[in-house]
Amino acid sequence: MTLFGILWLGAMLYALAKKNIKYMLYLCLFNMTLQSTNVIVLGSLGGVGPQLMTSGLFVLKAISLKIRNGKLQVLKREPLMTKWFLVLLVLEIICSAQFSHTLSSSMLSIIQLLIYILCFFAISNIDASRQLDTYKLIRSIIVVMICFGVIQWLTSNNILPLKSILKAIIYNDNGGSVAFLAGSKRLYSTFMEPSYFAGFLVGSFFYLLSITDKWKENYFLMGSIFVELLLTRSSTGYGAFAILCVLFIITSKKMSTQRKILLILIGIIGVFFAFAFAYKTLDAVIFSKGQTGSAGTRNVWNIYAARAFMSSPILGTGYKTVRGSSIIYSLLGQIGIAGMVIYIATNLTMVFGLLRVNKKNEKFSESQGIAYAVLGCLLCEIIACPDLDLCTYWFWIYCAGLYLRPESPRESTCISARL
Repeated sequence: MTLFGILWLGAMLYALAKKNIKYMLYLCLFNMTLQSTNVIVLGSLGGVGPQLMTSGLFVLKAISLKIRNGKLQVLKREPLMTKWFLVLLVLEIICSAQFSHTLSSSMLSIIQLLIYILCFFAISNIDASRQLDTYKLIRSIIVVMICFGVIQWLTSNNILPLKSILKAIIYNDNGGSVAFLAGSKRLYSTFMEPSYFAGFLVGSFFYLLSITDKWKENYFLMGSIFVELLLTRSSTGYGAFAILCVLFIITSKKMSTQRKILLILIGIIGVFFAFAFAYKTLDAVIFSKGQTGSAGTRNVWNIYAARAFMSSPILGTGYKTVRGSSIIYSLLGQIGIAGMVIYIATNLTMVFGLLRVNKKNEKFSESQGIAYAVLGCLLCEIIACPDLDLCTYWFWIYCAGLYLRPESPRESTCISARL
């Protein structure tokens, strides 16, 4: 067990001992952001991160709290189509792996995805609205990640002498492109790649931007998010942010025309300053990106993924057998058209479910914000984040589970099923 693993174990024991599930929920969400961290290292198999282990423990905690007098208490809710599509997605992945004879080699990856899905089910089934302030919970994690970003960037640039301490505790995964090991000057925060952190930042910005009645307390935080997004030097993040800005301005009904005009003016001014004072950076991460070695490598990935798709267009060649430069290439190669259709349906039903939250609900704006956050992460996946089990994506999916809940007290009654 790593040094972080010891600290993680202490936090888990504390949260598991508490009757209120909010402590476990906070740790579950927070640990989804610690991509550069391992709890334990299993020799040649590599390390096991806190995302998987905390998600699994959260499921067990949620089940234990629902068991009363030998009965399983389940919240009576309107059925979520998203859940059915997630079940179909797992079944399709298993069928694809069985058909392509890769089930044994991909079993661990499938189990990881299944645990994430079960954790989403558990989060969407808890009555969190009565136990915690979901806005404060998510905002606090955003603040912590912004602070980690500052510390990591200053340390990477040799301004803070904290490399040895941080590598021993937080950045203890030596198997990937971790900030300090790569010697990069880009901003990673606690993630393995700047683009993964960019997906978190884009989602965070539009989550906070959607809650218009809390703009005053979030001006500085949103400004900090924007600055850190720039420091990631991630073309993926820049592209997702720009597209989501356009979608937000077009679709946001709660924001006044004056505020929309203000946002457009700020955007124009920002673009002007970027071209005037940071053109070299823009050229490196956007305009000349196609000429880099990274672009060449990604093109090779896409060729292999396309060949896998052509060899088995319906079911693909098996989960995790190929990896493209985009989630589209990856999923088409891995699980074919059938899997891609289910993946699209899963996300569409989730986003529209969040957007359909009753306007009389006090969490209406927050729900809209999570919808934009999920969309922002999806855009990052489409551009250059090709993994279905990406922790950034599942962080926002977990957050979506907090808001996909009943709109009236009647729908919150419990039903019992004997164990």
